[in-house]
Formats: sequence, structure tokens, C-alpha cells
Amino acid sequence: MDKHGHSFEHRYGESLNAIPREDEVLARLSQDGQSWRSQLSFTDKTVKEVLEKSASTTEVLARGSSMQTGGGSPMYPQHAQSHKKAFSPRSFAYAGATAVALIALLIVLFTRVAHSSSPTTGFAPPPFFRWTPVHNSARLTAQAAFAEGVELTPCYGHPPQSKQIDWIATNSHFGLAIIQIACPNQMYLMVFGMAKDAAQMWIPAPQYCVGRSGSIDPRHAAVVPSWLPLPAGLYDYAPASGAGQLPILVDTWYTSTQIYFTGQLNEQVDIPPQAAEVQIDGREGFMVQDTGLVHYLVPLAPGKTFVFASTAAPQEAQPLATAALMHLPELLSPPYNVG
Repeated sequence: MDKHGHSFEHRYGESLNAIPREDEVLARLSQDGQSWRSQLSFTDKTVKEVLEKSASTTEVLARGSSMQTGGGSPMYPQHAQSHKKAFSPRSFAYAGATAVALIALLIVLFTRVAHSSSPTTGFAPPPFFRWTPVHNSARLTAQAAFAEGVELTPCYGHPPQSKQIDWIATNSHFGLAIIQIACPNQMYLMVFGMAKDAAQMWIPAPQYCVGRSGSIDPRHAAVVPSWLPLPAGLYDYAPASGAGQLPILVDTWYTSTQIYFTGQLNEQVDIPPQAAEVQIDGREGFMVQDTGLVHYLVPLAPGKTFVFASTAAPQEAQPLATAALMHLPELLSPPYNVG
């Protein structure tokens, strides 16, 4: 009996023992699917597209079921022809079960999509930058090639209200910057790289662009390892593992006002002339104070460099850098770096 009090026989105008025609069954499945979809207010484009395709998928399965239960086969086409308009109770039950299974699958899919996207953050609309190749860029630094060729565009066509770019590591063929941008309705955090191609020309190697929210939902807050004593609070998280063949493996915990960025660069980087010598976990390192960030560079094995960058003051940032370096193998492994 359905929700209107009608029996199954009443809905289809015949008893279960009768054999409904295939076109009747397909029409009913289509109507039920349309009715079910009309009661839901999906907003995710991907789920909408899947739902639109579900009716045709059900029809294909139902047709296949009717051919099977009709007894037809390619070897006996005349037998298949005689039964192609019939739909046995068993095949009807199979098609109905298939439709129910498809609906359940779509509900699960929608639920996963809805919960996989944190309401507190969002990726900038692609593309979040435009690149104009720079003529004869091999002679330039990473910073100069970026300034000439990259236009940042996360603000939906509007100019950013503010923009801060801090280059935390560079050498002759590699550059890595942390960029903070305020748009009219959203703040963004970018990790952006520059690298040289086979012709030794600079090309962009962006890592990510994520939205920064002033309120992080506890259900979606990032896991912070116990050995990294960040200030109390909720954090979002973004990993980067070398998109565009950038030789890095780093993690970022962040809020609307804080950034804690750390990991390993598989490069030997240049030490800026203004860097101050410091000790990080008993190793010789260097501290660079930028406009809005302080960052630390510690040479490791040949061709590798530890990096830690933060919006925190040096007296707070250096102990965190020490903790991160002490636990670098853990930091570079799941569940923290999952990029």
C-alpha cells in the first residue's frame, strides 16, 4: 500500500499475478523518479547531474531485465520477439528493487558531497590566477617572473582589497610564496610556486588557494598533532605535495588571522642577506622577518631544506618550528600531509 492508501494492485490497475506491460512499468518508474526528485532541493551541481542521469539508467536496467525474463536470447530472436512486450512479476520486482537501490545510492552520494565540503572554507573559483608567459624569463628571479606574468584573480573580477606576498624560499630555478588576499566578500590563503621548465623559462606552479573563515565549524576542524603546540582554537588545514612538479611536501594549519606553514623543500634554497642565524632543534638555521610573516630555514641533507613560516611573533614561532623539525618524519606522513 502506498502513502495515499492505495494498494499496489490499485495503483497499477491489475493484480500482482497479472503481467504489466513493459511500457507501463517504465512509465511508472519514470514518474516515481520525477516525483521523488521534485521533493528534494539539491544545490550541488554534481549531484544534480547524477540525478538527471538516474532515470535513463533505471530504464536500461529495466529493459535488460524484461528481455532476460522474457526468455529471449540472440540465438532465438523469434522467441525474444514474442515476449519483448511482457514483464513478469519477478522482473518487475527486480526493476523496482533496482530503482530503490539507485535512489538509496544517490542519497548516500548527496550526503557524502554535502559533508565533504566544509561550510567554513572554500576553494577560490578556478582559475584563481592568469598567467602571461614572460619573454626571456630565464634571466629573471622567481619574484620578478611572478610579478611580470602572474595576475591573481580570486575575487570574481573585482580587485582585491589587500594583498600580501611573502617569498619564503627561492633559488635560481625555484620559488615559493605565501599569499594573503582580502576580497570584498572572502579572504583567501594561497601557496604559490614558480619553477623553470625544460627550456629554463619560468612557469607558475600554484599549490592551492583556500578560503579563510572567521568561524570554523568544530565538526570540520583540522586535526593538530599533540606535539605541535599551536595556540588553543580551531584550525583549517591544507597540504601541498608538489603540484606542478614543485619539490615540496608541506602542511598548513590556518584561521582567518593565523598561519602555521611547515614541511620540507627538496631543494637547497638561497639564504636571504637579511636572515638572522638561529638554532632550531640543535641545528643551525636562519630566521627571516617579513612584513606579515616570520619564517625559518634549516638546511638538512644536501638538496633538502626544512621550512617553517607563521604569522606568530618570533618568540612564539621558534618553539613551534623546533617542535615541527623534531617530528618532521611524522609531519610528512599521513594523516597530516595527505596531498
